[in-house]
Amino acid sequence: MARFPRSLRLYVAASTIYAASVFLAVRVIYGLELGRAGLRMPDPEAVLSSIDTVSFITWLGLSVIGGVVLYRVATALQGARDESGLRETEIGSIFALGQGLSGSLDLVDIAKEFISAAQRSLGPSVTVALFVYDDVVEAFRTVLEAGPNRGTFVAESFSATALPAAIRTRVIDHHQPLVLPDTTSRGEQWERIAAGLPHPEWIRSFATLPLVTHERLVGVVFSGSDAAQAITADRVQMTVILGQFVAGALGTALSLRDAEARADREALITRITQRARASLDPDEVLRATVEELGRAMHVTAVVAASGTTPADLRVAAVWSSGSTTQRRPWR
Repeated sequence: MARFPRSLRLYVAASTIYAASVFLAVRVIYGLELGRAGLRMPDPEAVLSSIDTVSFITWLGLSVIGGVVLYRVATALQGARDESGLRETEIGSIFALGQGLSGSLDLVDIAKEFISAAQRSLGPSVTVALFVYDDVVEAFRTVLEAGPNRGTFVAESFSATALPAAIRTRVIDHHQPLVLPDTTSRGEQWERIAAGLPHPEWIRSFATLPLVTHERLVGVVFSGSDAAQAITADRVQMTVILGQFVAGALGTALSLRDAEARADREALITRITQRARASLDPDEVLRATVEELGRAMHVTAVVAASGTTPADLRVAAVWSSGSTTQRRPWR
């Protein structure tokens, strides 16, 4: 269906032309009926002179009012259609994201689904980066970043204390989104935020959203665009709704990862205990323990030293690239 005309002038002009045409048509038909009745049909000048000015103005006024009312109705209908289309798009995005997040996914797959849905909502000019909070290092680290300015938005990892005060207070502490539709009009507030970003020179609109599940902050979303008003409070509402779904999926993925890490640690302890019980040689037990620790921590070398004081420390075993050797005391 074509869009309704949105110009008030068009409606007023159309109603004026309609009023004049109908009024003149009525007068002409009235004259024709007089002629059929055997009366003399007045000439055109007489028809025009017989027009009642008050009646014409009244009819014209009513027609203009009708045009204005029709314009308001058409505008309301168009707004309702646009709102309905937006809601259908939002529902479709939520449904698609829910389908995409079904099953067991890792953090990167979850981030791909979310960023794809967020960019459909915010527009192609927006760069979106998703970070998760790592309890081990107590910092946020990048999961995925996409957009025309990816790689220049924010650092790959950062701690909450390194964030600007406005973001740290509103987003991290109070779990509320921060939206700046036009950074050029924010003055000192944006200058303070930009001071904590590595490459803020291209950002004209900016938003930071928390990802919270069960009152636990599992991540944050940074979004920016080189066009002002590309990110607004209204447009970011859809991303906030999507973030609620993603936060739950991230929380599940992080819990699963922690459970797997605990299982790996327990398996490591079990293997070391079994080797210790199977051998009566303490050096063999120490070498096996050092080797298991090196493989579990994914490092290139492990050194084990023993002694009662720092001065008495002696290197008991060294593991490097899959080999364990007995070393002489440290001097």
